[in-house]
Amino acid sequence: MQNIIDLLQRKQLIWQGSEQKSSIQSQASCFSEWDQHLEGFPKTGLMEIQSEAGIGELRLMTPMLQTVAQNRTIVLINPPASPCAHYFEKEGIPTSNILVIQDTKHNLWAAEQCLKSGSCACVCLWHPQLEMHQARRLQVAAEKGRALNIHFNLDQHNGCSLPIPLSVNLEATENGVKVSVNKRRGGWHQQTFTVDLSQRWPQLCTEKPQHQVIPFPARKRQQA
Repeated sequence: MQNIIDLLQRKQLIWQGSEQKSSIQSQASCFSEWDQHLEGFPKTGLMEIQSEAGIGELRLMTPMLQTVAQNRTIVLINPPASPCAHYFEKEGIPTSNILVIQDTKHNLWAAEQCLKSGSCACVCLWHPQLEMHQARRLQVAAEKGRALNIHFNLDQHNGCSLPIPLSVNLEATENGVKVSVNKRRGGWHQQTFTVDLSQRWPQLCTEKPQHQVIPFPARKRQQA
């Protein structure tokens, strides 16, 4: 039994309970709620996001991408829609440092090559549920190239547990996104919190309707 446990630990398929969060290098997200609960994004390795497309999942990454894109490349592989160059320019992300790859057949291979190249700061990959060996290869490639791989899981109802530092689920709210932590290295319980995007993009958030109750007019009593 001990030999099996040692083998799983070497493959990083299980973690020891004594492992500390401080051993994970992180970078600020610039959203106070996210940084308070998750201490930012991992600097390297593989993280998973499960969400519907277009609810603010990429905007949640924007401040972090703005920081890392100044000197290294950002890669978007198989995004669900064509990225808007004007958006990135407006947010201070040089489009010259953004590479878009539309290849559904070889996207895992492309992600691995970009991650281990050393020239990419972040690789965003839209792909169905990863298998165990695929997640492991991307994790190793990201560590080798000192990059972050963000896997947007397209199988929202098929989330198997993978040996990755962070896995979250996003849901749209009136003023941002609700974050449910599925798995976190060094974390002992699931967390749920909301990230407010209205302070940065108020025009994209809905306001709560002000309901006004109008009393129904009373019926006049007929006199006999």
